[in-house]
Amino acid sequence: MLQPFHIVVCDPGLLLVRAPNAHWRDLQDAFPDYKTSLGPFDLDSALEALFDEWPELEERESELRAFAHDETASVFDFEQPPEQGRLNAAYPTGRRRD
Repeated sequence: MLQPFHIVVCDPGLLLVRAPNAHWRDLQDAFPDYKTSLGPFDLDSALEALFDEWPELEERESELRAFAHDETASVFDFEQPPEQGRLNAAYPTGRRRD
């Protein structure tokens, strides 16, 4: 069974984060450019929420599903090119703008 996902909106950017048992404050602490988050979601619900709000992301569905099944990756950064979008960093680390 896949772990729950959160959609994290940053300034700028958007992340899909595998974050079991995470509270929004944990996500805020992990990402200094945090604006808001949605979740937790199962995979299909996360994709539905993403595609409803950002329909242009539907073209990346297969990439997102591959990320979801890659348990070594915890953060999917939509600002990165497809081949670099999956970050193999353990949650709560991710991109930081210090």
